[in-house]
Amino acid sequence: MPKREASPLDEFYRVLSKEGAVEILSRASDELASGKDAIREIGLSQKLYYSRLAELRRLGLIEKEGIRNYRITESGRLLLDLQDRLGRALADSRSSLPVESRVITRYPLMVEALASRIDSSKNRVKLASRYIDPTIAKSTFEAIDRNVSVQAVFKKGKDHMARLALDSLSLLRRDFSTPLESIWRQTRMADIPFSFAIVDGHWSGIELVGPDETFLAALEFEGKAAASTLGILFRHYFRIGSVFPRFW
Repeated sequence: MPKREASPLDEFYRVLSKEGAVEILSRASDELASGKDAIREIGLSQKLYYSRLAELRRLGLIEKEGIRNYRITESGRLLLDLQDRLGRALADSRSSLPVESRVITRYPLMVEALASRIDSSKNRVKLASRYIDPTIAKSTFEAIDRNVSVQAVFKKGKDHMARLALDSLSLLRRDFSTPLESIWRQTRMADIPFSFAIVDGHWSGIELVGPDETFLAALEFEGKAAASTLGILFRHYFRIGSVFPRFW
């Protein structure tokens, strides 16, 4: 059989699954002073310690601060928090374990999967996105037309992309006023580090982001536990977010 080509997601998990990687990430939450004491406490050889350190920096999970200090990045902190919340949710509710998950390795496939879920939504959509895509915008407006409750958090600085998305949609439909007013009231801008979504409290998806905020891959889950965990994260960003700028 031909050897399977490694995906960016393979590399992401390869690094985090290595001995000491999560321990270093956790210690960097307060500030990691790199040196003999840290190496001894973590229990790695000097060679392995600095190898893990370099890999975590390359993934954008920790950053250097000063000469030998390291601090966790916002992406790294959210990864630890999400890991903790998801672990507790799964432990507390075995009956709602995700029954199916899927890796999505390309951005267009992520858009296709999300649009399909929004198109079939019946009650509620929660979307936190680093992107503003015309396909997703169209599906969102159509969901609002079906009286689906939609809340959204977009990454700060993307309001110009919203204009482009709406310009594209104007070629397809003219009756924008009602859905625009509805989604404006339920939209916020915040410094989200990755995209994620929850549909009808059962399906959820999360983007994995690499160095320089590049798209690595995405994971989608069927199950209440993962959806509930990401819902907690969504409520946090919606609560601290600023109002989406009005330009129509």
